[in-house]
Amino acid sequence: MLMQLICCLFSVFHPSIIYTRLSWSGSQGVLEPIPTCIG
Repeated sequence: MLMQLICCLFSVFHPSIIYTRLSWSGSQGVLEPIPTCIG
C-alpha cells in the first residue's frame, strides 16, 4: 500500500511512464511500477 501511494506521487511528475507501466503490468500489481517510479 505504501509503495503504491509513493508511486502515485511520482506519477504526478512522470505520468506517461507510470501509466504505461501500470497498464502493461496491471495484472502483476505494483511489483513492476515501483522500480520505474524510483528509477
